[in-house]
Amino acid sequence: MKINLLITGLILCMGFAISSIASNTGKDVKSFTKAKPSPEINDKHKVAVPVAHEVPVTSTYRFVKKDENKIVDNDSTMSAFFEALYTLKAEAKDSTDVLSVVHIGDSHIQAGYLTGRVMRNFQHEFGNAGRGLVVPLKLARTNEPNDYFITSTNQWKGGRLIQKNRTLPVGVGGIGVETQSKAVNFTLRMGEKNGTGYEFNQITVFSDEKAPVLDSEVAIDSVSNVTTDYSFAYKLRLDTLTDSIRLKGSCNTASSNPLYYGFSLENGSSGVLYHSIGINGAHYADYVNSYAFKQTQVLAPKLIIISLGTNEAFGRNLKETVLKYQIDETISKIKQENPNSLLLITTPPECYIKKRVNKKVIYEPNAKVAKVRDVLIDYAKEKGIAYWDLYEVTGGKGSCKNWYSSKLMSRDRIHFTQDGYQLQGDLLYNALISGYNEYVANRNRLQ
Repeated sequence: MKINLLITGLILCMGFAISSIASNTGKDVKSFTKAKPSPEINDKHKVAVPVAHEVPVTSTYRFVKKDENKIVDNDSTMSAFFEALYTLKAEAKDSTDVLSVVHIGDSHIQAGYLTGRVMRNFQHEFGNAGRGLVVPLKLARTNEPNDYFITSTNQWKGGRLIQKNRTLPVGVGGIGVETQSKAVNFTLRMGEKNGTGYEFNQITVFSDEKAPVLDSEVAIDSVSNVTTDYSFAYKLRLDTLTDSIRLKGSCNTASSNPLYYGFSLENGSSGVLYHSIGINGAHYADYVNSYAFKQTQVLAPKLIIISLGTNEAFGRNLKETVLKYQIDETISKIKQENPNSLLLITTPPECYIKKRVNKKVIYEPNAKVAKVRDVLIDYAKEKGIAYWDLYEVTGGKGSCKNWYSSKLMSRDRIHFTQDGYQLQGDLLYNALISGYNEYVANRNRLQ
């Protein structure tokens, strides 16, 4: 009898304990075992430390060097960026802050797969302030990311910063589009699937100062030249969020110049804006003589990430001294136009080069990528700029064979598949979050 009572009591106690756990967590017992780790506690102040979580990266690709996946920042230049993330995280409910990042690059960036992944990871963790910069790339007759559409009934002439003899000035997105029509129109629309969650109620228009001012058929309150210091940008404000809008304008004078560069879409919420600027075939030197860096001032980036170097590795006569000069010229221009922005340089991943041997096409790893990588790292160390060594993280020398055999590279063996770019985006995000969490730990240890 006593044994039965004892067993009954133990069962009741266990049931009460399990019930208490489920009640306190707001989850059932099964989900409790899979819950994310709780925020760390600062014992000194007894407050939650706003750590962030890295995204899971599959262990299938063993050639990826996860142990090397870090931001190298010997001078702690990234601290201000991490502090801004900390503020967003700590004051999530009450914050009105927007943290802006600009990511500049070549075709690896233009496709939007890599940067789109980083953007969505950041916004999931720190808040979504909007889609950010969208550029009329298709109107300039080149490819566009798949989460937005910019269309028009006008006929447009396009210019890109890689053109030796540019037919048009190029702006914030690395392109410019111009029409001869007197009545101008654009339709901005987020993709039904890939653009979900990016409704907007604020539009920053980048254009020539003589371009017709655009307005909307549905905008109740439009404000021109909100940023009065910049003649090339103004904002339109809408009363409600929308995922599409038709903009129109008219040439009222003979001097009107319907030349446009892009749009930035925001939703008025606190969080991260991640702006992507990528042009197929771009080199460091291509960005110098453009309005791109000057116009990024409007975006007020806390961090500018530069991902260039692949196209330099295909030059016939790659000279390290010349490349270093071109890198320095570009970085200096960025600093001149954005003196308050932090910088992060990334190295290019290894890729193949196509050759003909005995009238037969063969592919072999492009050894010049490693040379470009070395110049970039030496420059970053010399100038005290943080860098992320994607070349090494992806596996280093010979890694392109693994990426291609794993179907992470495209058929041209230079670019990557969507899965490949998204994996690289996760790796970049995790490297930044690892640095952030280390900063948070040190920050609270010193308090």
